[in-house]
Amino acid sequence: MLYGISAAATALLLTVLLAVALRAPALRLRLVERRRQRDVPLSGGVAVVLVTGLVVGTGAWLGVAPPADGTRGVLVAAGAVALLGLVDDVWRLRRRVLVAGTGVAAACVVPYGETG
Repeated sequence: MLYGISAAATALLLTVLLAVALRAPALRLRLVERRRQRDVPLSGGVAVVLVTGLVVGTGAWLGVAPPADGTRGVLVAAGAVALLGLVDDVWRLRRRVLVAGTGVAAACVVPYGETG
């Protein structure tokens, strides 16, 4: 339990630091959304995905928290959904594309052998 608390706190801190670091490149590349007369960078999701992978990988590498079976698949599916969200932010995809992409990613991680 202590590992979970420290991993979550570390992930939060690293995500904030990475989001701040990615802010300038996002503004320079115009990866922004206009909200109330100011530009909001769209790089926060990238920071969350990278730090989540980093924390899980570090826990496995140190042997503190070896990932359970299927963790890699869930992380890949979550990364695909995050990438789909970033693409939607930049190019405004149709809702059915978002629903289909999210549905496919979710279907890839369902343990069909256990659910029947």
